Amino acid sequence: MRNLRSRNGRYSARQVVPKALVPVVGKTELLIDLGTDRRKALERHPAALAHLKAQIKNDRRKVDLDSGRPAARRLELCSPEEIYASNYFERLQQDEDARNSHPAYARISIDDLFVSGLPRGISGAATDTELADLVGHRISYYQSLGYTAAEFGTQGWRQLARMLCQSEYEALERVAKRDEGDVSGRSNNPILAIPDSREEEAVSILGLFDGYIRHRSMHQDSREVQKRWTPVFKDLVASTRLKSQS
Repeated sequence: MRNLRSRNGRYSARQVVPKALVPVVGKTELLIDLGTDRRKALERHPAALAHLKAQIKNDRRKVDLDSGRPAARRLELCSPEEIYASNYFERLQQDEDARNSHPAYARISIDDLFVSGLPRGISGAATDTELADLVGHRISYYQSLGYTAAEFGTQGWRQLARMLCQSEYEALERVAKRDEGDVSGRSNNPILAIPDSREEEAVSILGLFDGYIRHRSMHQDSREVQKRWTPVFKDLVASTRLKSQS
């Protein structure tokens, strides 16, 4: 898969930093660790990659503003899942910025008419024209960024529109929770699952050991090391689990 790196038994979302931005970012690539389980890594990948692309986009905008140049359109096609996640996190950031700008924002009610139309878009019952009324402006936005070349009326455009309807709906659910003072909410949608590295620590000890053995086997005989240390690592994991349950 594009922008997915596998190394020593661990998966990462990877985004190359354009040469012009390396002095600003300080790195040649950006990474988000996705853990050791390939299935979970694939589920987490779109949201992680959306975060990395958003960081690149923000840094690029800063460079354009500092130089006085208008922001250039760059063709960097993204999958519908990546755009879905990008839209979701961008909407939440817009909401956060607005709440920090003025207290009156939190008293503005959500557009119920807009929200009521989103389920039809998500289900596929909405016509192309209705989808354009709901999220056409968001598709145009991502077209202007060079993230999609989907044309109105095509199957690809309709797929993206339906996914953006769902992205908008999930973002508005979080906004409604914030209006109630609840900022702890998290989406259960795997597309939006950003991994917490702490979640991997307790269960990845054996995975890291296995990765070490595989790497060692490429250069020398590791059977004796594996035989000697495997029971030790298994006992360590078992004792850790017993302590956590007591």
